[in-house]
Amino acid sequence: MAKVSVIVPVHNMQDYLAKCVESIRNQTLYDIEIILVENASTDDSLKICQEYAEVDLRIKVMHLDIGDLSTARNQGVRIATSDYVAFLDSDDSISPDMYEILYTFAVENELDMVCANHVMVYDNKPPRYNYKETGEKIVLTPKELLMMNFGHKVPLHSGTMIVKRKFFDTMQFPEFKYFEDRAFTYLLIAASERVGYVDKAFYYYYQREGSIVHSMNWKKYYDFAHAEKERLEFIMHSQMFTDEERRKIAKKVTETFISKLLRTNRKAKTREQKKLSRKLVHSMSLIPEECKLKMKSRFYRKVIKALY
Repeated sequence: MAKVSVIVPVHNMQDYLAKCVESIRNQTLYDIEIILVENASTDDSLKICQEYAEVDLRIKVMHLDIGDLSTARNQGVRIATSDYVAFLDSDDSISPDMYEILYTFAVENELDMVCANHVMVYDNKPPRYNYKETGEKIVLTPKELLMMNFGHKVPLHSGTMIVKRKFFDTMQFPEFKYFEDRAFTYLLIAASERVGYVDKAFYYYYQREGSIVHSMNWKKYYDFAHAEKERLEFIMHSQMFTDEERRKIAKKVTETFISKLLRTNRKAKTREQKKLSRKLVHSMSLIPEECKLKMKSRFYRKVIKALY
C-alpha cells in the first residue's frame, strides 16, 4: 500500500498540468498514489491525465461530469488507499522532498496531520515568502495549531499538509463553495489528537491571472465572508479557548470578515444576493467587543452597520 495518496483536481488545466504532475512523480518518496480527478474539462486535460496513467502505474484517473474543486477532492479521497492523503491544485507544484519530509515526521511522531508553508510564485516577479522559513519541525497540540491558523501564522491552504485519511469518513470539503480551504482546514485540525508543523515552504502556490483569488465576484466574496463567519463562530463557541485567547485569535478573522463582508454587500446586485449579504451582516454580533481591531476595520464596521 502507498504511504501517501495525492489527490489532484483537474479542470481545464492543460497548460499547467504537466508541471504539476511531474513534481509529484519526482518525489523522493516514491511509494505514493497519485489520483487525478478530471472534472468537466473542455480542453485536453482528460487526455493528458490518461497519457500519464499509461506511463506511471502509480497514477489513477477519475472522470467527473461536475466541475467543482471540492467535489473532485471528496471523490478522490473515496478511492484513496493510503493512511495519509494530500491535496495539490493542478496549476501548482511542490518541491521534490515534500512528502518524504512530512510523512517521515508524521510517522515518527504518530501525528494525525502535518502542516508546512507555501511560497507564492509569479510569472514576472520574484517569489514571495510569507513565513519565517526556519526549517524547524514542531509537534503541537491541536489548540496550538488552531491558534496559529486563526492568527494567519500558518497557511490555510490544504495543499501544504498531509492528513490521516480516516477523517474523511465523517468529514468532507464543502462543495460548490469558493475558499473551501478557509472553511475546512481548521476543522481537520480540531478533529486531530496530535499535529505537527514544519516551518518550510514546500508548496509552490502559482499566482496566475484568472485564478479564483484574482477574479473576484459577488459569489466569491460571499463564500469568503461566509467562511470567515463560520471560523469566527467556532472561535466564540469552542470550549477549547479561554476568553483572553478568544479575543486574541478573533482579531485576524474578524478583520478579514469585515473586509469581505463590505465587498459582498457592495457587489450584491440581485434581490437574492442582497438578502443573503444582509443576513451575513447580522453575524457581526459575534465579534467580541473587547477585540482590538485596526482603525480601518473599525471604520468598515461602522460603515456596514450604517448602510446595511
